[in-house]
Amino acid sequence: MIHKKKGQEEMVGFVLIVVIVAVIMLIFLGINLNKPKTESGKQSEEVNSFLNALSEYTTSCALNYEPNYANVRNLVQYCAIEETCLNGENSCQLLEKELRKMLELSWQISPDSRVNGYELKIESINLNIFEGNKSSSYVGDVLGLPNNIQIDLKVYY
Repeated sequence: MIHKKKGQEEMVGFVLIVVIVAVIMLIFLGINLNKPKTESGKQSEEVNSFLNALSEYTTSCALNYEPNYANVRNLVQYCAIEETCLNGENSCQLLEKELRKMLELSWQISPDSRVNGYELKIESINLNIFEGNKSSSYVGDVLGLPNNIQIDLKVYY
């Protein structure tokens, strides 16, 4: 009889532990599900490929001699140190013009398009290009360049 009670006590203890663990798991699950979701952004292979292609796009800015034209990657760095192109054009103004052109051609915003807007930021040179409408649903990626320069692109759907 004493042996049966000891077994019953162990069973009750085991069930009690299982119930406590289940309650703790439910609490953590409830906390995670109730977190506010302000943005549902995620990385996108499409945006990543665009940024990589964009960085290699050749511009009309030559610094040392023609026909040694800078790509966007180099032009961002020239803009950061406020270099001027051989033709006298400001590297930052040319960079913004080229980026706007590439974004408009690649991420067309229209009622028929799935794209509602886009935003490209290069904080180290205070460049922010935004078109369309922001929404909580977007994809994006960041391209790192030398000297802690980052190109951050978000495409809103």
